Amino acid sequence: MTDTAAFPTASRARRTGLVVPVPEAEDLVASWRLEHDPSAANGAPAHVTLLFPFRPLDKVEPAIDELRTFFGSVPRQPFRLVHIGVFPGVVWLAPDPVSVFIDLTGQLVGSFPDCPPYGGAFRQVVPHLTVIDHSGRDRSAADAREAFVARADAALPIDAELTEVILLAEDDDGRWSTHTTFPLA
Repeated sequence: MTDTAAFPTASRARRTGLVVPVPEAEDLVASWRLEHDPSAANGAPAHVTLLFPFRPLDKVEPAIDELRTFFGSVPRQPFRLVHIGVFPGVVWLAPDPVSVFIDLTGQLVGSFPDCPPYGGAFRQVVPHLTVIDHSGRDRSAADAREAFVARADAALPIDAELTEVILLAEDDDGRWSTHTTFPLA
């Protein structure tokens, strides 16, 4: 859910996404995200995205039972945020094992082929927790990146647990809130 600028404005209203919340990372990333990640300022918690965009909010209800059944069969499991990664204009934390997130995304795409990750904008999906997102802004992320790396190096790895997936929904004002929580097995 990082690059909202990559999607046309007309399709922004009422989007949804399936994400793994990572409350264990909030102590490290909350202030950075609030200042440098528009999704945080608009209500999205620290998270690793599984599938964004998912279906528009007015078309999501028929999928809720299928998602509940799917996620109810996924075992809870530990993971760690282990290193800092960089995309152009974006600084992020990498989960390990990454295969857990790649597999979940692949299974979701298999069940919902009408919802390619990031609208099909990228050839490869790289699971990550966005900390700084200047991709849709005129200013550089370099200074913020250097300051965050200096702070985060000492804080990593962060132990976390995959216990639930949430369906985030965007309102008409671009604010994100939890629509549905899917506990894992």
